[in-house]
Amino acid sequence: IIASTIGTLKRLVRNNINGLAVNEQKPKEISDAINTLITNNTLRATISKNNRKEALTTYNWDTLNTNLLRELNKRKL
Repeated sequence: IIASTIGTLKRLVRNNINGLAVNEQKPKEISDAINTLITNNTLRATISKNNRKEALTTYNWDTLNTNLLRELNKRKL
């Protein structure tokens, strides 16, 4: 993942952990990030592994449903 450092993306993308954060106004940063992912197999594998783990643990239906029900119960809907 290569993402800009604006809005929610700034909070979601942790540089060198689950992606590379770049300033979208700086084309050199974007091209450097692309080159980094192309040439750095270890970093690319680490980011990929971390994203898969997060997807399976955080963004699965069981977790999403549990969180939704918790929020609804707080609001007594």
